[in-house]
Amino acid sequence: MTINFILPFAGNKPIGGFKIVYEYANRLTEKGHKVNVIHPSYTFKESSFNNLKYLLRYHQRSLDKSYLPHEWFSLNENVNALGEKYQQ
Repeated sequence: MTINFILPFAGNKPIGGFKIVYEYANRLTEKGHKVNVIHPSYTFKESSFNNLKYLLRYHQRSLDKSYLPHEWFSLNENVNALGEKYQQ
């Protein structure tokens, strides 16, 4: 079974709800399920300055993978996070 978790923003800092999602993702993967964790790049804002800021942040995060919980959670390597397998 394929299971998708959609989170409201990047999980680069400890947040209780995100920890639960990552824990579910790890355990479901261990049981043989395909798990995707989706971190949206940004939400729409009215200001064009904000759009430029979020676009730059999106490119920065896509290059350095800072949307993943590198520092505070060990995500299973088989969990698919934003189309790429997590690498520690």
